[in-house]
Amino acid sequence: MKKVGKIILASALLVPSLALFACSSPSSYTLTTYSSNELLGTVSGGSQKSLTEGTLVSISATPKPNSDAQFLCWIRNRSQIVSTESSVDITLGADTDGTYTALWNEASPSSMLYATATSLTYSAENIASIDYTISYAYSTSTTNFNTLVSGTMEGNSSNAIFEDDVFYLGSAGAFYNYIFRVNVVATYSDTGNIATETLEFSSDMISNSSFTNGTATLTGTTQQGIELSLVLEKINANMFSEQ
Repeated sequence: MKKVGKIILASALLVPSLALFACSSPSSYTLTTYSSNELLGTVSGGSQKSLTEGTLVSISATPKPNSDAQFLCWIRNRSQIVSTESSVDITLGADTDGTYTALWNEASPSSMLYATATSLTYSAENIASIDYTISYAYSTSTTNFNTLVSGTMEGNSSNAIFEDDVFYLGSAGAFYNYIFRVNVVATYSDTGNIATETLEFSSDMISNSSFTNGTATLTGTTQQGIELSLVLEKINANMFSEQ
């Protein structure tokens, strides 16, 4: 009887555990694909239906015949460069689900414009180094800033930037405006003092029409007299060849 009692007790403990595992199922996600310009190229793969986490999904971008289109990259959720390969295998999960846009090289950003911060320059006296963080927000949602990049510069210098994070300036007829913010922590060489400052560039400086030849340069001066110059550039083939 004692042996039977032990078996019953073990079963009583095991059954709830099995029920717990049976009730918990893997998460599911979707991955949809788009072309930034369907006249230049088409896309295939992905799934608008929910798929189980861990599912391998293949996506591909193909230029239209005689379009002379050049594939640039896949952009996830209009904010992150994923790959410069036209065909990619993606394992579905919380960090990979969403929309994937195939971006094509265009002579002018007539349909879609994606851009990123490519360089930051500062000038001021007696500064040994600065730590900087560049972020941006929609002009209609200034409480929700997204970080583009952060880093450190020494002396009066210019820092080349190219990160995976990008921002989207809208499609033709539906442009968005942005506010950019540069947070600076400056260390002064003569005193060793540290000063923290923030400079914001107004939304009318960063719109689709602000880009001349695919580049927009934002300049400003902080309260402590640090001159900052931030260069924004639309995504183009040269960016990837220079890396």
